[in-house]
Amino acid sequence: HLILDFSEREAQLIESNMEMFHSLGFGLEPSGPDQYRLIEIPADIPVAEAENTIREILVSLEDMHQLSAAEIRHECLAMTACKAAIKAGFELNFRQMEIILDELNKTAMPYTCPHGRPTILKFSSDELAKMFKRTGF
Repeated sequence: HLILDFSEREAQLIESNMEMFHSLGFGLEPSGPDQYRLIEIPADIPVAEAENTIREILVSLEDMHQLSAAEIRHECLAMTACKAAIKAGFELNFRQMEIILDELNKTAMPYTCPHGRPTILKFSSDELAKMFKRTGF
């Protein structure tokens, strides 16, 4: 079990939202002043991301105050998905690209990530030519 240290304000937020944390799959037990023992995490949150996810939930609670457990759950999953996403500069072969596009097309929202950023951009031939400083296409 992991012992997590929080600020006094964060500890108050955890205490006042303990039921919501539990409904999200986080098991937290008081372990000392402004400390909690993490005894359970949701199955779909990687262990290495659990502490960061809790801290991001606390930031969301501070910023938005009235989030439902479902909205926070969605944000947790969106953050996890974005962190696991293929990063710029990562090389893929053609088959890997095909698989990603096939899987993307099977989703309910293929044109944006969970946070609303575009997954696909469309450029005309003229726009591409300008980007590469070419003319006559």
